Amino acid sequence: MMGVAFWRTAVRRPCRWVPFILGAGLMLLFDTALAAEIYDVDPVHSAITFRVKHLGITFVYGRFNYPKGSYALDETTPENCFIDIRVQAGNIDTGNQERDAHLRSPDFFDVDNFPFIVFRSVLVEKLEGTAFQIIGHLSLHGITQFVTVQAEKTGAVQIPGGEKRTGFETTFTIHRSHYGMKTMLGGVADAVELTVSIEGILRENIP
Repeated sequence: MMGVAFWRTAVRRPCRWVPFILGAGLMLLFDTALAAEIYDVDPVHSAITFRVKHLGITFVYGRFNYPKGSYALDETTPENCFIDIRVQAGNIDTGNQERDAHLRSPDFFDVDNFPFIVFRSVLVEKLEGTAFQIIGHLSLHGITQFVTVQAEKTGAVQIPGGEKRTGFETTFTIHRSHYGMKTMLGGVADAVELTVSIEGILRENIP
């Protein structure tokens, strides 16, 4: 009888752990499947450029140098995708020092009080092909507004013996008056077209 009781106990106890082990294993596999690759912005190979019309005649072009941030754009797990990009407003560069100094002043970006321009996504939706629709907050000149943009994945590469890189680009238009920048609206257009072209390095490949 003692032998029978011992046998029954030995059989039952391992069985109690089977659902737990299976469940933990499935959860681990599920979490791994949903994990999106995170990339950190390479500021040297990324650009935020803009153009704005002067006197209704022609466009003046400029850029914000050295953007930073991180992102994940994965076609298989759009629910885990995000974009978080920032750049120093003082990094504005139009190729003219006098104009750049004026743009940094309180008449425009007021960089001493509002040093950063920041975009953070709140929703990313997968579209056809390599396109994504991104809804997020754009914070500029102390004001935050919702913007919706369409971004396109522009490429991906695994460098032999090196890091993995991907890129995306989006072009959209904002109105500077919506962000409290109303100086010289008669001479400098309200509408500003922005192009954000980002190259990122897979985070696990960064020392």
